This record gives sequence, structure tokens and C-alpha cells, in this order.
Amino acid sequence: MTLERGLVQIPSGQLLVCKIFLQKCTHDSSHPHFDPNISPSQIWKTAPVDEKKYSGVQSVFRTKENDPKQRMWFVLDHALALPEYLVEFDYITDPKSVAENRRLAEASVINDECNSLFRGISETQRVLGNTSIWLAKESSKPQNVHLSAQDLDRSDMGCLKRPLHSFMVYSHIRELMENNFEF
Repeated sequence: MTLERGLVQIPSGQLLVCKIFLQKCTHDSSHPHFDPNISPSQIWKTAPVDEKKYSGVQSVFRTKENDPKQRMWFVLDHALALPEYLVEFDYITDPKSVAENRRLAEASVINDECNSLFRGISETQRVLGNTSIWLAKESSKPQNVHLSAQDLDRSDMGCLKRPLHSFMVYSHIRELMENNFEF
């Protein structure tokens, strides 16, 4: 989905950051240069690398015409691309959202918000009659689950607080809490 603001489209989405092992590489002799004003996918469509010509080579590069230090790489062996990070991003243009984002950037605020919403989830489970999780099939005794923002930090999952907070807000946990858990 893209957000239009005037004549400019502001994209949001995901970016996969990979580590690439170039192994044996060579300069593309058929198309030695690339135009930075053309997208990589368009370059590939109009002037693809002839893989048959480069047997035994795992990657091929092209240089920018006036700056040979800038290179565009074509990795021919897909096993050499190792995913490292999945980056999700959204552009926030609404002033209210920007202010809320700044407010939630403070650790104490996001911790308090998450703890409040976690308590709301526990209470929602109780109201719905689904207050327990069975730890083992043989176990006949239910266990209550209590989670806090500090538990996320201790388990090295603190980076999930922001998306989890957004999900809990989206799931209307706060509205349930304000309405005394009545639907």
C-alpha cells in the first residue's frame, strides 16, 4: 500500500537485508556500465547477464560510467545470498501519529503502556473464560500466564514491544479495558 501526498507516492513495506558472498566474480564485458537513473529490475529486463557466458562465475558486476567505484552486482548463484534482517517500515505523515510515535519512543512510556495492555489481555482472557494455558497434555492443572514489558527485555525480545503495542491497540484491548471488558 502506498500513501499519496500531493504528487509524490510515499511507500511503506519491507526490506530484506542480505549478506552476499561474491566468491568468484568478474566485470560484465557485454554491458560494462549501468545508468543509476534506471531501476535494477529495468536494467535486468533490458540487458540481463548472460549466465552461459559466465560459467564458473558466481557473480558479475557493472560499474557506473563516470565512477568505477560504484558497482551493481548480479549474483548468479542464489545460495550465496544469506538473509540477515527483515526491516519493516512505515512513513508517518499525520502530525498526531508523529507525536504519538515520539511519546512511545521513551522506554518508560512504552513499558507502562505495554504492561497496562498486558493486564488488559489477562483480564480479557478471564472474562472470556479462557484464562489458562495447559503446559503439558498430562497436566490437569491450568496455569495463568502473566507477561510484562520487562519479561520481553529479559528474553532479548524488547525489540518486539513497539509492534506488539501496535497490535494490542489495533486489537482494541484498551477499549475493552475502558468498557470494563464488556463487548
